[in-house]
Amino acid sequence: MTHRIWIVLALVLAIALFAISLWQIDPQREAIRAQAANPQKDAPTIAELPDPHAVPQNVPVGDGPDIRIFAASSIAPVLEDIANVYESNHAVDITIITAASSALARQIEHGAPADLFISANRQWGHYLVDKGLVADHEHKALLTNRLALVIPAGAEQPSDVPDLHLTIDELTENDRLKNQILHLSNRGRIAICEPTAVPCGIYARQTLEALGIWDQARILPAANAQATLAWVERGEAAGAFVYASETTGNDKVQLVLLVPDALHDAIIYEISTLKDGPAHNEALAFLAFLDSAPAQRLLIMAGFLPPNGLTEP
Repeated sequence: MTHRIWIVLALVLAIALFAISLWQIDPQREAIRAQAANPQKDAPTIAELPDPHAVPQNVPVGDGPDIRIFAASSIAPVLEDIANVYESNHAVDITIITAASSALARQIEHGAPADLFISANRQWGHYLVDKGLVADHEHKALLTNRLALVIPAGAEQPSDVPDLHLTIDELTENDRLKNQILHLSNRGRIAICEPTAVPCGIYARQTLEALGIWDQARILPAANAQATLAWVERGEAAGAFVYASETTGNDKVQLVLLVPDALHDAIIYEISTLKDGPAHNEALAFLAFLDSAPAQRLLIMAGFLPPNGLTEP
């Protein structure tokens, strides 16, 4: 009988010790939480940045104001990811309205309620500054991008040598790009964004004009960057000028080349805080988060380039 009592007591003690262990603080988990709460800026490489999804899930969502962000369509997917990470640790909701930068700027000009505006070029960010709609000293470069020429997945790469008597070594980089564009134009049309107002279309037109073939290339204009990409993804365009970030992880298109930066204006996304935004203070806090290591990691993984020069190792 005594032997059985000792066995029972031993089992009770073991259960008690196990229960206590469950309540002990996990130092690694706490370290991750501390890092997420105080992210380091300006890390030298993406490999050294913390995992953005390490942000703790301990704050109720939807219990605060709604931050309204008007953003160029090309940044929309990664911005949604960043917003989800931020919402998981802050009592706010974030609504993202996407379209061409030109269309969004005009909507804001005509009274659409917005807290932040992300434009895919400097022109439309400065447009709202000139209209007096941007808060003082709250307008800056957010990130950069590259322009890329792409074709549908599985399509034959366009030739960059127009004459069999010439060799590739006798052609300049611009010559090869020009020949590839004209080759694609012989297959079908080349999709670009609307070329007079939409940033990705402006960059594409500048490229074609610099090469001297704006009047020769067969163009298929689209409303914004996502619509341009859709034309070539569906095989309804022989090629397209899109942002390099849109080719990241995209198996529906294949890269022909990155357009030399000298052929168009620098692709700089600018972010502005609107003076009369309904959630101004909360928007400033989210703007600061965009500069944090978790947000920067997501932007780099999506193919964007931060202005601070952070690069892949």
